[in-house]
Amino acid sequence: MTILDLHKADGYQARRVASTSGGEYAGPCPGCGGDDRFHLWLETGRWWCRQCDRSGDLPGYMMEFHGMTYPAAMEH
Repeated sequence: MTILDLHKADGYQARRVASTSGGEYAGPCPGCGGDDRFHLWLETGRWWCRQCDRSGDLPGYMMEFHGMTYPAAMEH
């Protein structure tokens, strides 16, 4: 599962904004709701919101937006 898959599973639609090797996508932020401020990088599995300045990786997404502990996020 990629960071884009997690974002989509949460009901958000991101669009490709750069054709870097792994792809960069932008869409709504699950935290603050900004329309196109949430950036996702497939190659690194990282994400960052330009509005609320939250950022992280795959487990960090689950911890931040699903309230999981680190062990639970890693298991997921």
